[in-house]
Amino acid sequence: MSEQILKDLPMVQVEYKDNNTTATLTFLDAYAGEIREINLHQGAYDNDSHQYNPSDEQAAKVEKIAQDEFGVSFDKLDTKINAKHDVYVYDKFCSLYHIDQVAKFDKDDEGTIFDTKIENITDNGKMILIRYNYENELHQTKYNYSKYFEDLNKYIPNPNLKTKKLEKFEDTLGKPFSKADELIGQPIQVEIKMAFGKFPYGEIKKIKKAKK
Repeated sequence: MSEQILKDLPMVQVEYKDNNTTATLTFLDAYAGEIREINLHQGAYDNDSHQYNPSDEQAAKVEKIAQDEFGVSFDKLDTKINAKHDVYVYDKFCSLYHIDQVAKFDKDDEGTIFDTKIENITDNGKMILIRYNYENELHQTKYNYSKYFEDLNKYIPNPNLKTKKLEKFEDTLGKPFSKADELIGQPIQVEIKMAFGKFPYGEIKKIKKAKK
């Protein structure tokens, strides 16, 4: 997935939609004779209903973006017409900042086993993410230790489950999460499997310990 950075584009329009919970920022690329649009949503996207639902966490996130990037609150972004900002252009959307593009496996790839190496490991407070490349695209394996609550529209971590996932992490990769940095570049083998018959995912094979 490609990334292009367009430097210092002027913001020529800000349009509020969805009862003022979405701001569409329009930037002009005069050189190319094109516009680039960026949507900031105060709501969190629900994959099942395909709509944005109210979310205090997401609202706080976009408020911080507005303050950090333009120095005004979310509802005052329309006062910053002609402000210049770099625009990060991806295949299907644009952003105010770099976004790690993580591809998904295809159902047709089920059963495929491939060799790769660990690119990075993070814990986002909801799950542990282990990222690696497959067919020149970044993919990831998740060790999820949280549960999604629809009425709250957010994931809540489970400390007991996290302990189990950390144990699985160490058992699979041979090192505790506290030493995750030492695993960057580690060769691994991944098998593409299917969850519930419809969700492909990558299962990292247990690293064999070197014989002494």
